[in-house]
This record gives sequence, C-alpha cells and structure tokens, in this order.
Amino acid sequence: MRRQATRSTSRSRPEFPGGIAGVWSPEELLVAATASCYAVTMAAIAERREIPIYDFHVSGTGHLSKRDDGRFGFVAVELGVEIETNAATVRAAESAAQRAKDVCLVSLALDVPVHVGVLVRPLTPAAALLGTGVAS
Repeated sequence: MRRQATRSTSRSRPEFPGGIAGVWSPEELLVAATASCYAVTMAAIAERREIPIYDFHVSGTGHLSKRDDGRFGFVAVELGVEIETNAATVRAAESAAQRAKDVCLVSLALDVPVHVGVLVRPLTPAAALLGTGVAS
C-alpha cells in the first residue's frame, strides 16, 4: 500500500489589544484540535478503505458571537477540506470525508455545529507523472 501524504496549515489570528503576542489562544487551540481530529480521522478511514490520498489540506475557522443563551462564545466551527486522489476513487474519498465528519471525536464533543466543506479533486496527469519519478 502506498503511504499517504497529508498537509495541514494553521494560522494565528491578528494580534489584538490585551492579547499575548505569539501565544495561541484557547479558542485557536479548540479550532486546531477540531481540524486535527478531522484530519487524522479522515486518514484512518482512507487507509482502512484503501483510498489513496496524494494531497490533503484542512483549514478551520471558529465563529464567536453572542449565543442564544446570552453568553459570548462559539456558535459554529467551519472546516474547509481539499483532497486529491485517483480519478477512480473520487466518490470513495467523498464518502470517507463524510464519514470522518460523522465520527470525529472532537466535533462530537462540541456543543456547536461543525460544518465541513469538502472538495475532492482527481490527481492531474502531470502530478501523477511527477509522483512516479517518470518526469522530472
């Protein structure tokens, strides 16, 4: 079985008055934990189902505002997911992505909805050639 490559990016919010420069806030860590949980869950499902993943990117955004109960806090978390796989396994990757959303333990523990937008692309012919070592 081919080893799957994954890539994840995180970025910190702009500094704000009274914040500590260079230190991740608990809110950022919660969103990062949600994105990370989704990524490792998706990787495990793809491996179990033998779906090759050639590129994977997940980004997360936490939405904070006054909630229905009058308190300020999270009202939603959004994850954006991009997956690259073989043309023959696009539908299987989409199914695995939905399953990862349904079983991610961090998402299930949250009291707010986690919305996941998934884009699955087939591996381009040029990328396939570069990955085999045939082209340089």
